[in-house]
Amino acid sequence: MKLIKSPFVLLPLALCLSKCNQKQSDDRLGESSKILSEIPVLDIEFIPEKYVAYKTKNPINVDGELTEGEWGDIEWTNEFNDLEGDKKPKPLYSTKVKMVWDDDYFYFGAELVEPHIWATLKNHDDIVLHNNDFEIFIDPDGDTHEYCEIEMNAFETVWDLILTKPYRDKAKVIDSWHIYGMKKAVKVYGTINDPSDIDDKWTVEIAIPWKVMEELASHGGAPVNGEQWRVNCMRVNWQPDFSDGTYKYKINPETNKRFNNYNWIWTVSGNSGCHAPELWSFVQFSDLKPGTDKFKDDPNDDVKWALRQIYYRQRAFMKEYNEYASNTAQLKTEDLSVADIDFKPEISMINGRWEARQKGFDDKTVFIRWDGKVWLE
Repeated sequence: MKLIKSPFVLLPLALCLSKCNQKQSDDRLGESSKILSEIPVLDIEFIPEKYVAYKTKNPINVDGELTEGEWGDIEWTNEFNDLEGDKKPKPLYSTKVKMVWDDDYFYFGAELVEPHIWATLKNHDDIVLHNNDFEIFIDPDGDTHEYCEIEMNAFETVWDLILTKPYRDKAKVIDSWHIYGMKKAVKVYGTINDPSDIDDKWTVEIAIPWKVMEELASHGGAPVNGEQWRVNCMRVNWQPDFSDGTYKYKINPETNKRFNNYNWIWTVSGNSGCHAPELWSFVQFSDLKPGTDKFKDDPNDDVKWALRQIYYRQRAFMKEYNEYASNTAQLKTEDLSVADIDFKPEISMINGRWEARQKGFDDKTVFIRWDGKVWLE
C-alpha cells in the first residue's frame, strides 16, 4: 500500500490513554476519556495487516482452550505491537490471535502471556478496559461507520457496543447493543487474583453469531467466500502493584495517580488513536482448505486511502479557516496519486458540508464525505 506524505496535514484522532472511549456519559470513563489530540499524519503508512480466516468444518467448542484438534491448522496473527508503533517500547508480553468461521459464527482465539492475571469487574457492560482485557473491533462493510467493539477480561465480563462512527466524527455510542447468542470462555493458566505466584497466560475464545452482525454488514448471514472485513484486536494492560498481597493499580509517585495503561494492538496505527477504522486489519473469509488461499488486494482500497487524505486535509482546513475547502486546489492535493488511474477527485459542497468522489477500478466510483464515511457505487 502506498505511503502518502503531506507537508502540513494534522490528523485529529482520539487519544487512546485507556482505549479512547468517549462515551455519552463521560463520567463512566473518568480520566480514560481524553480525546481529540493533534497528531501529525506524516508518518502514517497504509500497511494494515492481512489475514485469511478459513471456514472450519466442525464448530469450535468454546471453552477457552485453543486445542490442536480445533485450531491446530490455523495460523496466528503477528504478535501485537504498541498502539503507537516504534514510538513506544515493545510490549512486555506476547499477544496473538487466530480466527475461523462457519455458517453460524465468527470465532476468535487469543493468547495473552501474563505473569500477573487479575480482574475486578464482573457486571456486563462495565467499562472493561479499566481491567486488563482483550478487545475486538469489527467494521463489516469497511465504510468506517457503524462498527462494533467487544471487550472481555479474565472474568469473562463483556462490554459490547456499537459506534455509529469514530469518536473524532462525533460518534453516537449505542451502549445498549447486546450480542445475543455470543459464546465466550477464558482459560487461566495460573491463578487469577493471586499475587503469590507467577502465572503463565490466559487464553480467550469468542464466537460471534453472524445474526448480530446484520445491522452492520452489507448483507445478512455469513460472509461469502473472498469477502473482506475490517477488523482489529487490542489488549489493554495495566501496571500492577501487589506489595500488600492484593492486586491494585500501580501509582505514579510524581502524579499520585495510576500509571497509564499499555495498549498493544494487531495493526498499529502509528499514533495514539485506536478508533481509526481506515487503519485496521483486513480479514478475508475463505472456504478453502486452511493454508491454501491467498489474500487478494483490492485496488479500490488504494483509492479509498488517497481520498482519506482529502478527509484529513479538510479537517485541518476547517480548523484553520472555520470552513471546508470547496476544491482540491485549496487542499494542495498535487502530491496524491494512485497507480494506474488518473487521480483527479471532485469535491461537491452541500450546505457547508463536502463530498469527494473519484473514479476507481472495476467501473466503481469511490466516495468519501465530511464525517469520514467511505463507500463504493
